[in-house]
Amino acid sequence: MSLRQGLGPFSQNAIPTLQELKDAIHRFLDHTNANPKPFTSTKDPNKIIAAVNDDTKC
Repeated sequence: MSLRQGLGPFSQNAIPTLQELKDAIHRFLDHTNANPKPFTSTKDPNKIIAAVNDDTKC
């Protein structure tokens, strides 16, 4: 489910009220939390550590 699907009938620029936006976000989060998917990292952990330790990349 994407956030846009969670918004239901609302298009990208047509959330009528702040409360409806909050409700749509909560529906999206509830759905996502009820159907979790594991996060899969595609980056080599050694490259991540090297980048963190390399001050020139900060």
